[in-house]
This record gives sequence, structure tokens and C-alpha cells, in this order.
Amino acid sequence: MAQFFEAINDGLRRFADIRGKSSRFQFNSFLVFYILLNLFVQTVNPNQEILNNVIWVLSLIPMFAVEIRRAHDVGRSGWWILMPFFPIYLMFKNSVPQEPNSN
Repeated sequence: MAQFFEAINDGLRRFADIRGKSSRFQFNSFLVFYILLNLFVQTVNPNQEILNNVIWVLSLIPMFAVEIRRAHDVGRSGWWILMPFFPIYLMFKNSVPQEPNSN
């Protein structure tokens, strides 16, 4: 359970960092957090659409960053997140092994 919260914390801390990589566990943990947060906000504030939309946009920014880092982890460009159903692919695809430095 501690790893789950650490993955969420990492996603929130690096909310604008699109460089580097995020593991499949980090991506899936943050995706679950993102979905639960938005469901909670919609349930608590069903008639406050402006507040709900602000929270949705603010949580969407780190979700995009995690998704782009996950795309890098599977060996794809961050632009692949524009493809429909690509997040489903990211949920299940294994990481690409890192090549050792030949220096």
C-alpha cells in the first residue's frame, strides 16, 4: 500500500515533468487515483460544475505527464498519447529494457 501512495506522490510531485520514465505500476496507480478523485468530486459536488471542471483540469495535467513518461518507458514518443485507446495499451505493456551505456 505504501508503494501505491508513493506512486501517486511521485505523479503529483513531477506534475509538469515529461522527461524520464514512469513504470507500469506508477502509471496504473496514478490512473486509479485520477479516476477515484474525479468520481469523488462528482459525487460530493454534483451541482457545482465549474468547481468540478477546475479540479478535473488540475488533475488532468499530472495525468498527461505520467502518461507521457509511461510512453517513454515502453519506447514510444509522448505524442502517442493522442492516439485513442493508447492508455489501455500502456496499462498492460511491459517496459522496454534499458540499453547499457557503451562509454
